Amino acid sequence: MAKWENKANQERAAIFKALGHTLRLAILDELQNGECCVQDLMEKLDCEQSNLSRHLAVLKQTGIIDCRKDGLYVYYSLAIPCISNIFKCVNQVIAKRIEANQEISKQL
Repeated sequence: MAKWENKANQERAAIFKALGHTLRLAILDELQNGECCVQDLMEKLDCEQSNLSRHLAVLKQTGIIDCRKDGLYVYYSLAIPCISNIFKCVNQVIAKRIEANQEISKQL
């Protein structure tokens, strides 16, 4: 096994893979506002329960979100609220790319 194929990098890759879908990012955006049940997420994100459940399972499997059952409802929350720091960092990268593209456009 190559040095870069260590367990830490494998775990990081799994987490980034879980973050690699727009619906999963939208779910995390909603959960940053607090715990939410599946029905509320379906309404807010305008998606089918089967699709939503599949994506929630990916996020739960990687440890990004937690869930709890209360009667007939399942509520989801961020297991690691610091995930918003990753979003802030990515937003800075996006802003830098936009700025660089604007500079390139000015030169054309």
